[in-house]
Amino acid sequence: MKALQAPFRSGIDIEDYQLDPVVRAIRMPRANLLVADDVGLGKTIEAGLVILELILRLDILRNCDDEWVDFFE
Repeated sequence: MKALQAPFRSGIDIEDYQLDPVVRAIRMPRANLLVADDVGLGKTIEAGLVILELILRLDILRNCDDEWVDFFE
């Protein structure tokens, strides 16, 4: 498996457990996850890490509208 990039390029402090959805997503042929846990544990951070990792691995931005490209950059 290729090393994760998102945790190092996100610019935020993350907890170890927040990497679990990222690892699961990149192992799936099609990322389809439900992230659910207690309030305040960082579901938004987890989802953002998954999105960032997929963008970095698949070069998704070249297929996005300019508005989304600006949002993620």
